[in-house]
Amino acid sequence: MAGIHYTAVHVRELLGLSRTDLQRWLSALPPFNQVKAKPRTARQFTIADLAFFRAVAELHQRLGLSLHSIAAFSAPLRARLDMRAALTGGTVRLYINQVGDGAWAVGSEAQGALSVALDLEPIWLAVYAFVGVAMPAQRELALGLVSLSGPSHQEDRRGRQAR
Repeated sequence: MAGIHYTAVHVRELLGLSRTDLQRWLSALPPFNQVKAKPRTARQFTIADLAFFRAVAELHQRLGLSLHSIAAFSAPLRARLDMRAALTGGTVRLYINQVGDGAWAVGSEAQGALSVALDLEPIWLAVYAFVGVAMPAQRELALGLVSLSGPSHQEDRRGRQAR
């Protein structure tokens, strides 16, 4: 899925945003506000970008954090948004911690006076459902491995007998 790219239309459909709202998000949120859009070229997004925007929607629309506040930690949030960890039972929760007066940081533990827990699993589930991909089977397995019981002593002996 690394080679598949999505457009602004996909992001808007996933989040139910207007074109104006998405443009406002793109111009306010690092790392996207630091990348210049090329004239007459559609901006392309990865599946991790879709998850990032889904996380921003959770924080902005559901929890009421302003885009200005989210912009303070959006680049580290985007960097820590890892699909593999969320789907294989690794770190499925990130904490947005208020570390100062209006300053926020992203971490794997709650710290400071105020922390917001961001559960990554429903975010990735929504993104996977949107793009029409079934959840990877590894999600149900620890590290993608299955424990198989070995043959019993009796089965082992029978397996060695010539017939």
